[in-house]
Amino acid sequence: MAIATSFGGLGHAFRSRNYRLFWTGQLFGNVGAWVHRMATLWLAWELTHSTFWLGVIAAGSSVPALFLAPLAGTTSDRYGHRRQLMTSSCGTFMATFLAGICTVTGFMSIEVLFCLALMQGLSRAFNVPARNSMVPSLVAPEHLSSAIGVNSATYQGGNFVGPSIGAFLIAHYGVATCFFFYSIGTTIALITLSLLKIAPRPPRVGPKRSLLGDLTDGLAYTARHRGIRAVMMIAVMTAMLVMPFQDMHAAVSDLVFGRGADGYGWLATSAGLGAMMAGVMISWRGRTEGLARIELGSALLAILGLIVYSLSHMFWLTCMATSVIAFAMICATVSGDSLMQNSVDPAMRARVTSVETMINIGFPSLGGVLIGWAGTLYGIQVPLTVSASIAVLVWLVLAPVLWRQRDSLERGKQLAS
Repeated sequence: MAIATSFGGLGHAFRSRNYRLFWTGQLFGNVGAWVHRMATLWLAWELTHSTFWLGVIAAGSSVPALFLAPLAGTTSDRYGHRRQLMTSSCGTFMATFLAGICTVTGFMSIEVLFCLALMQGLSRAFNVPARNSMVPSLVAPEHLSSAIGVNSATYQGGNFVGPSIGAFLIAHYGVATCFFFYSIGTTIALITLSLLKIAPRPPRVGPKRSLLGDLTDGLAYTARHRGIRAVMMIAVMTAMLVMPFQDMHAAVSDLVFGRGADGYGWLATSAGLGAMMAGVMISWRGRTEGLARIELGSALLAILGLIVYSLSHMFWLTCMATSVIAFAMICATVSGDSLMQNSVDPAMRARVTSVETMINIGFPSLGGVLIGWAGTLYGIQVPLTVSASIAVLVWLVLAPVLWRQRDSLERGKQLAS
């Protein structure tokens, strides 16, 4: 009780032994993931010096979620979240370990890097829905918002720490070390997952459905639920029009400021700092009331930050804008996820979460490819400015839609149209 009192919502989440174990594994895995991400995008830039290839490599690790996430949510609900999480983590280990081997042996090329990014993306498509869906089984329902916030703070804390570690490893030991570093983090995450004590899944009620039938039910439920549908529309906007900016840090650092890997590290670390602060704030807050207002306000703040990021020619201002965008994006994403988890039917949880995964992982890759392609024609700042301008118009249309559903989402009513 003292922990919960001293640390607000953070303490409530960590009272659970299962959650503490889960969090420990995710901490090591997340730091490794951000080190790997930085190394992959920097290696792509070194191999090609092309903004188009930056977008393509980022897409390789993300696009599979666009097509497979709904299926992944269905299999997670059907066969068990932990089982799927451990299986997909093994796939991630193989992809990252092979990347390290290919780099050390000189076999690496942009085509090989894309294939390995695609392999990791396939694992990630099945990993994220299972990981997100496990959280409600690890904490009490009233502490769910805090646990989701802690998860986000941990993931984005890796974004703060990871680039610093990645920049050091790249400068002193080479890119391959970053890939092996992630392999070790994945191994630790697998060990902690095996130590969780989770009650057996309750037997399914009602007639047995086919895998395709379960998939169809999950998509139909998501589409019918007015509140969840509104949250998803806001997520599509930020994922497609705002999030791709983080895949362009290497190009912005090199082309706009001429600062190379050092500038890339500063931009990535600035993003991680803002994102980590957002996750801590939401988890400390520890309640669902008012999250709709936070989601809408944060989405708008992220868009305004992107306008500054896209127009700035002062490196310190660009770093500040990066922190603001990341802070606002995570506030919006965590708030939306908490609202969705608060109102979803538990039997549909992974399937609905998988749609969110499809949006938050798959859509930024599509936006990144478009921005990267436009960057080869007009420079990297122009397409970012256009993307932010479109986002302002979309926000003005979608904000009233979510606002009308705020009471049902925050109170946990499962309303359908």
